[in-house]
Amino acid sequence: MEENKNSNFKTVAIIALLSLLGLNIYQYMDGSSKSTTIDTQSAQLVESKKLSDDLDVQFKQAMADLDAQKTTNTELNQLIETQKADLEKQRSQISNLITIKKDYGSAKAQLAKLKDQVNVYLGEITELKKKNEELTASNTQLSKENQDLNTEVVTARSANQDLTAQKKAIEDEKSRIEEERKNLKKKVTKASAIAVSDIVVTGFKVRESGKESKKRNAENIDRLKICFKLLKNSVTEAGTETFHFRILNPQGEIIAVEDQGSGVVVNNDTNDQMRYTCAKEISYQNQEVSDCTVWNKNNPFSPGVYEVEVYNKGYLVGKGNFKLK
Repeated sequence: MEENKNSNFKTVAIIALLSLLGLNIYQYMDGSSKSTTIDTQSAQLVESKKLSDDLDVQFKQAMADLDAQKTTNTELNQLIETQKADLEKQRSQISNLITIKKDYGSAKAQLAKLKDQVNVYLGEITELKKKNEELTASNTQLSKENQDLNTEVVTARSANQDLTAQKKAIEDEKSRIEEERKNLKKKVTKASAIAVSDIVVTGFKVRESGKESKKRNAENIDRLKICFKLLKNSVTEAGTETFHFRILNPQGEIIAVEDQGSGVVVNNDTNDQMRYTCAKEISYQNQEVSDCTVWNKNNPFSPGVYEVEVYNKGYLVGKGNFKLK
């Protein structure tokens, strides 16, 4: 009986010992697994923080590098802002790979691409700056050329104004000289006009035979004979001179009939046209000479005082009057 008890005790002891040993082995294995998990998680946390830190440093540096490239050029600054916005999107994507997806390999690859992208952006900025500098230089050159051209235009305009002023001065002087020439010519012409004196008008009755007889009554007169004396004028060249006679009736009306030689002549004193009664060409040799002209009536004469005006070269050179009863 005693032996059976001892045998049972040994069995229980062995079982207990084995159970304890199994428990120890389990606890050891479980602790080892948990330790490995903790180590893995710790490593992941370290990797995640490192990648996040690298991303933060790289992103801030990229922003600083891009901002440093800004100038007063609006187009360039807009490009930089666009580049910064693109980098912000990439930063968000990389951060998602690190913190959410725990895809550190992809995150590292994207970080490398981010750095390369910044370099590409900086290269674009450098190229744009170069083009802007070339454009600025070209604009400066064009501005200088334009300024030089404006200067030339101003100079040419000034020269043209001077030429215009000179031309006007010459034209004014020419007009003045021409006016003086006309006035001088007018004076010379007027000085060369041959004066007429001793104007005598006689009325005649013309018979069928052609014989004339003097009459003083207006109703008996068929013809007026105007006799006069041309005075000496040394200024006038010898030659044929034309004299225009104007007979004005007692009412002051000019007696003129175109069919009988009347016409129109310019009065050079007034520059007005005036009608004349008759005209006569006379050979003048710079000496006093007497001559006569006649006017045959077309209408009956009326009693009263008649005026006679004589013109040579358009100037009044003599006046007289006569009376008919």
